[in-house]
Amino acid sequence: MPLIYDVGMYDGSDTAFYLQKGFDVIAVEANPRQVEKMQTAFHAELASGRLTIHGVAVAAEAGTARLLVHDHDDWTRLDAFRDYRFDPGAYQELSVPARRFGDIYAEHETPYYVKLDIEGSETFAIRDIFASGRYPEYLSFEANPEKDALLELCVEHGYRRFNIVPQKAKAGWQLPNPPLEGNYVPVHFNTNMSGPFGREIPGAWMTLRQVHQAFQDWRMAVERGEEAARQEWHDIHAWRDGASSRFGWKALAGRLERGLRGI
Repeated sequence: MPLIYDVGMYDGSDTAFYLQKGFDVIAVEANPRQVEKMQTAFHAELASGRLTIHGVAVAAEAGTARLLVHDHDDWTRLDAFRDYRFDPGAYQELSVPARRFGDIYAEHETPYYVKLDIEGSETFAIRDIFASGRYPEYLSFEANPEKDALLELCVEHGYRRFNIVPQKAKAGWQLPNPPLEGNYVPVHFNTNMSGPFGREIPGAWMTLRQVHQAFQDWRMAVERGEEAARQEWHDIHAWRDGASSRFGWKALAGRLERGLRGI
């Protein structure tokens, strides 16, 4: 079966979605509390071999990592100083096993899609994927302060088209039926999910220049005080086989008008 990596498994919502779509899944999750819950929730899928869970933090070097778990058990990260939400007294510190993503990646076949949501550690994983020379057709990562460097890195390695998935606005999206990826799943995307992937993302695939412009438009909307823009955050999807996009500028303009005002 085609393979998807869910890197930053959290509560398993994305993993469940990918499994329902008919894909096998390699999941990575640093929080041992979540790993224990997911091992119970996905007992059948683990037993059948459709799912593998690596309970480790993704880091620059193998060993142990200092994982910060927010009191709301909603956010985890390896570096408190990158996020204002991790003020002293707002989190617990756990020592967890850490691995280089490249070592995990070498143990499994090349995936169709890699989803990354690991709060600032995406760079480690993306560099290891590209160093392997085994490229997924699609990959995604949360738009963070390193997004421009990551986008340039993607372009250097053959990813020529990009899409933006607004993480709040996606709640109103419906997947196409007949499906364009795997099985049809009548899913309602919540804020714990990354949303659609691959050919099922609505709207036009953009060039790097157009992505930069879209985020500039969003920043301007935030500066104007638009509440929908202020509360939105985004995942960026990269498509390696998209150099000759089947979507044109007219479709992109419609997407910008309808959706990216809210990003």
